[in-house]
Amino acid sequence: MRKAKDRNISISIINIAVSPPHEASRYVQLMQDALELKNPVNLKGDWVGMIGVIAAEEERTENSVRFLCGKFYKYIDLISTKKWFNIKEFKPAQKNEIESIQIPDELKPHFQESFFVFLIEHHRLFFITKNGQNSFSPFQANKVLSSVFSRPEILTKYENVSITVEPARESLDNILTLPQLHTLKIEITPPNPDDLGEDEKEIFGRMHDQNARSYSVELSAATKNGLIPDEKTRKIAKVAQSNGMVTGIGGEYGNTNTLSTSQHPYYAKTSFNPEHENIFNVLVKKAIDIWSNINSKE
Repeated sequence: MRKAKDRNISISIINIAVSPPHEASRYVQLMQDALELKNPVNLKGDWVGMIGVIAAEEERTENSVRFLCGKFYKYIDLISTKKWFNIKEFKPAQKNEIESIQIPDELKPHFQESFFVFLIEHHRLFFITKNGQNSFSPFQANKVLSSVFSRPEILTKYENVSITVEPARESLDNILTLPQLHTLKIEITPPNPDDLGEDEKEIFGRMHDQNARSYSVELSAATKNGLIPDEKTRKIAKVAQSNGMVTGIGGEYGNTNTLSTSQHPYYAKTSFNPEHENIFNVLVKKAIDIWSNINSKE
C-alpha cells in the first residue's frame, strides 16, 4: 500500500469583536446565532458561501485555550434557466434541451468546505484558505461573516460586530516606509478589552472617555518629501492593523502607490498527513502556536 503524502494547507485569521459586555459566553452565543440563520452569501459570480457547521456542543480546551470548531461551506448556485452550451454539438443549447435538465433545487454542485477554529477568549477565527482542491479566501470569509453579522437578528442582540482580517505583519511596515508617503489613513474600531496591550488600552481608553465607537485619522504631507510618522502615530497604526485598517499612499503624484493592510491578509502554512492526523487537531495546535507567536512579537 502506498503511503499517503503530507498535504500542505494555508491558514488565515479574522478578528471578531462585539459591543460590550465582552464576555466569552457572548462570543459562543454569537457563533451559534450566526449558524442558525443559515445565511447564504453571494461571493462572486455563481459562487455562494455560508457558515456550515459549528460544533458548539464540543467546546474544548487545548493548553488552557478554549475554542470552537466549525466549517465554512461554498458551492455554485446553478441556475438552470441561464444559457447553456452543448459541447457535443458545439453550439448553444436549444430550449428543449435546457428544459430537460432536472436538478433538484436542494442539490448544489462544486461543493467545498473550509475548516475553522475560533479561539473564544481571543475572539480570533483561524480558518484554512487552501486545502487540496478546497479554497476559501480571507476576502470570502470576510464577506460571509460581514453579511451574517449585519443581519437585523444579530444587530438587535449584539448592537455591533466588528470584523478585521488580520494582515500580513510586514504590511504595516511596508506602508509606513513607503517612499514619499504623502497620505496616511488610520481607522480603528474597539476590540474586546480583555486582551489589550498597553498601547491599545491607552487608545481605547481615550475613545471610551469620549464615547467614541470608532477612531479615524488622516495625515497629509506638507511637502513632497512625504510624511515622517512619529512614535505615537506608529503605535496607533499598530493597533489599527488588527482592529480596523491602515492605508498609505506614496510616490509622486501621477505615479502613486497605494498599500492597505486590508489587501494583504496574513497567511501561515503547515502540513499534515490526512491518513494519520485529524485536520481539526492540526488546525487547533497551529492556531494556538500562531497566536502565541504574534503576541510575543507585539
